Amino acid sequence: MNEQTSLADFDPELAAAMAAELVRQEDHVELIASENYASPRPDSHESLTAPEVDNELSKTSCLKHPSTSSPPPDPR
Repeated sequence: MNEQTSLADFDPELAAAMAAELVRQEDHVELIASENYASPRPDSHESLTAPEVDNELSKTSCLKHPSTSSPPPDPR
């Protein structure tokens, strides 16, 4: 193969495979599985009252309800 020989002239099968792969990548969405896990669905979330929801939220570290959080420390 010299500088002026195209890939299609040198190896038509490889050139066709590369063209087909380009079309495949452009025309198809490929989903890749990840290791992100969803929280389990509550069995009866419709039956919780507002105070029960507040109580459940207060148990988690990242979803503190403003009324249950402690006041900020005194800066003095």
